Parts: sequence; C-alpha cells; structure tokens
Amino acid sequence: MDKQQEELLNNNNDVKTNRNFILTIVSIGHGIAHWYGESFPVMLPFIQTTMGFTNVQYGLLGTIQGISSGLVNIPGGIIADRFRQYWGHILTLCMFFIALSYAMLGASFNYYIMIIVVIVVIIPGTIWHLPAAAAISQMFPDKRGFALSMHGVGANAGNLLGPIATGALLGFMQWKNISFIYVTPALIATAILWFTIKNIGQSHQNELGVTMGQWFRQAKRMISNPIVIGLIIVALFRTGTTGTMMIWVPRYLTDPVVSGGLGMSSVMMGLHIGLLAGTGVLSGPFMGIISDRFGRKSVLVPGLVISSILPAIVVNLNGGAGLIIILALMGLFVWSLHQIILAAVLDVVDNGTEATAVGLAFAGASVIGAISPLLGAFIIETYGLVSIFYYVSILTGVSALIMMKIPLKKI
Repeated sequence: MDKQQEELLNNNNDVKTNRNFILTIVSIGHGIAHWYGESFPVMLPFIQTTMGFTNVQYGLLGTIQGISSGLVNIPGGIIADRFRQYWGHILTLCMFFIALSYAMLGASFNYYIMIIVVIVVIIPGTIWHLPAAAAISQMFPDKRGFALSMHGVGANAGNLLGPIATGALLGFMQWKNISFIYVTPALIATAILWFTIKNIGQSHQNELGVTMGQWFRQAKRMISNPIVIGLIIVALFRTGTTGTMMIWVPRYLTDPVVSGGLGMSSVMMGLHIGLLAGTGVLSGPFMGIISDRFGRKSVLVPGLVISSILPAIVVNLNGGAGLIIILALMGLFVWSLHQIILAAVLDVVDNGTEATAVGLAFAGASVIGAISPLLGAFIIETYGLVSIFYYVSILTGVSALIMMKIPLKKI
C-alpha cells in the first residue's frame, strides 16, 4: 500500500475502514482462534485416557496436525491473494469452521474419527493467518513488525486464557461436554466478525489477484532467495519445537510420577500450559517495536538462544515455583518469535503477494516440522517423558545457529 492509500484509510470517517480498528478486531479474532487451538492440547491427555491411545498414536496426532497445517498453507495462500476482496469473508468462515470442529470433537468416539477431528481443528487457525497477515502487512508498511506483533498479542492472550479456562472446566466436566459448550461462543464470534470486518479487502475488488502463472513465478523467486530459504529453515525448527511442546508438555505435567510425569491436576496443568503458550502477550509488542527499529535479527537471535537454554532447565525442576517461572519465561518466545520470522519474510516479498509468501514460507516448515511430535514419541519411549525438553533445546539451538548466518538487513 502506498502513502496515499494509507492516509485514506486513516482519515476515512467510517471507523470500520480505519486500520487501527481493523487491526483490533482481527487481533481479537486471532485470540479466539488460539483460545480454541490451545485448548485442544489441554484436552488431549484426557482424550487419550478415554480412548486408550498409545504414545505413538498420541504423537501421530500432532504429526497429522502439522502436515495438515502445512498442506493447506499453499492453496490457502493462493486463494487469499487471488480473492483479496473476500479477506473478511474468509476470516469469518475460519471462525465458523472452528465452531464446527469443536462440534465434531464432542461427537468423536474412536481414534479414526479423532484423526479427522485434528485435521479439521487445525485448518481454520492456519488459514486465518494468511489473509490476516496480508491485510496487516499492507495496512502497516511503516510498522509491520509492531502490527504483526499486536496481531500476535491477540494470539498470546488466547494461548494464555484458553488452557487455563479449559483446565479449570476439566476439573468438574468431561472433555466432550466442554467441546459442545465451546461451539456457541465460536458461532457468536462468527456473527461479530461478519458485521465488523467482512468488507476488508474491498479496495482490491477490481483486481484479479495472482494467477497460477504468477504464483509459480513468485514461488520460484522466493525459493531462489537465500534469505527466504534460511527463514523457512528456521521456521521449520520452530514449528517442530512448538508442535512437540504443545503435544507432550501436557502429558509430562499430568502423567503420574511413577510414569515420569508430575501428576498435576487438570487445573494446574491448564495454568502451566497457559503460561507456556501465552506470556508472549507481554513480550510481543516490544519485540515488534525493537525489530522495526533495530532489525529482525536483534530479536530473533537472542530470542532463539534463550529459548534453547530454558527447556534444559526444566529437566532439573520437579514442579513448584521454579517450573512456573521457567515455563512463563519460555512463553515469552514461543509464539512471539513466530511473528518476527513472519515479518522478516514479508520484508523481502512483493506487495500483493503477502498471503502467497506466508503460505509458501510456512507450508514446507509445517509439513517437515510435523514429524517432530512423532519423533518425540520414540524419544520418550526410550528415554522417558522428561527427555522431551532436551530434544526441544537441541532443535531450538540449531535454529539459533542458522539464524545467526542469515544476512538480514536492517529495515
């Protein structure tokens, strides 16, 4: 977006076209999507107990989710760039399908149905990022890192509150009942999104968007860009570590002590997962501002280094205040760094191809990184539950080393 378009958005008397209003609504919707997305891992240990999954089957669900997320990124990115005038409609449909996925979760009764559910649960949240990131990138070319981080604040708020609320509900309610209860708020959010942001993207209504030929040319340019390739590899390791933690840390917290876990109640487990997934609500905006001012590497390198050290400390803690502090510190970086990687990718792609770029950048990372939760199952079978933290430390350390070598320029 050029300066004239930006001023038009800011000066428009209709508040619904104001870029700050749109950022607020989209960020809240992002938070709701992540509330549901991070509530599912909290339920998963209880689902496993009810349905009797093995550890390998349990880890396989995380792998299937990651592959599904990766595969939907490419067509999702093409659709979002091709039909930019329908960004608001796409975001509204994402929220509707979140409601549908939880209705399916409540109705599931065996492992094979659960496989379908984990695919349906992950798709709306994955697609959400494509038009949302594209719209925000175009509306805030001057503050891209900050704006994307504010969008991430919504996600982190959902990551924090969703597991806490779900863990508390699991203290006196079956996971199936919670799933059905969660359908109604998602439907209400769907209606609110429809009436507030359905018109975003309308400035593109006379544009055709990218054709398949253009998409392949853009893909070729991206794949030939060593900076983009490096960022994709970093994203791959980040996807692997976050996917592994969100699947296996709930198990570590709730499994009996004799099985290598900490034996926590659902309430305490939800609190700990909320801290792990959501304290980025505090760090996200600061990371965005710093990355806009001093460059993306000023945040990514130290963030990844710290993130590689903290999981190894967990191994020496057996619950208590120390574990709470370390998980909260880990949470400062879990999703916030993702937004900065995303900003770094969008810094080097053409205007009008943002959704395609996001889809391409994270498709491969999601598909390849998806093997990590399943690999974690075999590591746990051999070395015990606590070994998963060493595994996460190693993966993050490798991503930090790669990030140091990527020649990102200060913007």
